[in-house]
Amino acid sequence: MARKNSKTAPSGDDAVPPAWFRAYESRLNDRFDTVENRMNSLDARFGALNPRCEEISRRQAEQGSLIAENSREIRELDQLISSEVADMREHLTDSANEISALRVDLNAAAAAAASRPVSASHLGLLSSADTCEVRIAGIPPSVKTDSVAAAEVESQSALVSAPASSSSARRTMVVCLASAGARDTLLAAAPRLRLLTIGSIFGIDHDGPNRLHMSAILPGPLYDLYKKCQAACRTLWYPPPVVRGIRIFKRQAQKSPLIPITCEANLAKLKPNSS
Repeated sequence: MARKNSKTAPSGDDAVPPAWFRAYESRLNDRFDTVENRMNSLDARFGALNPRCEEISRRQAEQGSLIAENSREIRELDQLISSEVADMREHLTDSANEISALRVDLNAAAAAAASRPVSASHLGLLSSADTCEVRIAGIPPSVKTDSVAAAEVESQSALVSAPASSSSARRTMVVCLASAGARDTLLAAAPRLRLLTIGSIFGIDHDGPNRLHMSAILPGPLYDLYKKCQAACRTLWYPPPVVRGIRIFKRQAQKSPLIPITCEANLAKLKPNSS
């Protein structure tokens, strides 16, 4: 005999379902409600995420356009810098060429100035700078020069170092004269003064250098020319050069006429003295 199932489904519409069916139906409905609530919650969350995603997409688009614009500006800046560097290199090359040309011009101008005679206007300017001074070297230390009002005294050691008590020490006196003519007169007497001994000049016993030496203190450009003229005269066996005012002269022999020296070109024309 077959077992009768106690859980029978309702047979008619008016029949009341059993309790177990109602409980099962209630559990299903609760689960559906829970799932529906979760779906609604997820929909709400996704709905809230949509504006954020749109904002992110918008920002990404803006950043993409900014990156593209920055890339374009970087390319333009790179081209500009490359052009500026090329221009600077070209200018540097041109400047180097100009400096080289300027050096050539300066050297040519210096050579032309060195070979150009001293004009009257230049002599006038040099005359205004002429202090009419004469350097007298070889004065013994025992001579008192403090009483000389128109002299500036400076101590000068000998070429070879010596103790202060040694008789080889000497002093140099710089005398400022009233005019260039007075200086020329004093320098004209220098050869005769060198014939006298220091002892006879100052009235003392002196066993050191026994002669005085006088030389004119000329303005810078003339002094340089005078020193070159001195060297040329020694090399070519000429008498020492002669200074008259602020003009320099030389002669081939003691009684020869004076030849003016105004530039180095005059010295280059000199020939060795055969006499």
